[in-house]
Amino acid sequence: RGLGDVYKRQIWNTSCTGCTDPLASNFDSTATIDDGSCSYSPANVTFQVDMNNLDPTTFSTPEVNGSFNNWCGNCWAMSDADGDNVWDVVGTIDVNTDYEFKFSADGWGIQENLLQGSPCTITNFGFTNRLLNVSGDTTLPVVCWESCEDCSFGPSSYLSLIHISE
Repeated sequence: RGLGDVYKRQIWNTSCTGCTDPLASNFDSTATIDDGSCSYSPANVTFQVDMNNLDPTTFSTPEVNGSFNNWCGNCWAMSDADGDNVWDVVGTIDVNTDYEFKFSADGWGIQENLLQGSPCTITNFGFTNRLLNVSGDTTLPVVCWESCEDCSFGPSSYLSLIHISE
């Protein structure tokens, strides 16, 4: 045997690819390199919007549009079973995933005009939308149309007209 055979050594690869996110349903504790394969269990989310601050003649059916449903128009149409003008719908989305969404009505016939910089919004490419990331089944609080709060707080922005006469 040659000297090279005596000193042969094996090099062990200590890296392993897989999902490194402990919040994912397929988390691999032995993975040291994330390969982008992480998947997340879906969650049922109840969306609720109070439409009492809108003229009821300006819409017929609110809907939820977002990155989770490809901004699909009226595919997540909401309902108001008790007639109090607080509308809701349950949708299924992935957990631990950042989403943007907003309320609209009648296949985008009207849509929220959210105030940039509000605590529930994000602005990207000139569009201001609501933010969402859930860790499991969730019922979101009732929010007023175009507001991060319920309607008892009033609208999140006001239009003021000032008339000055000399």
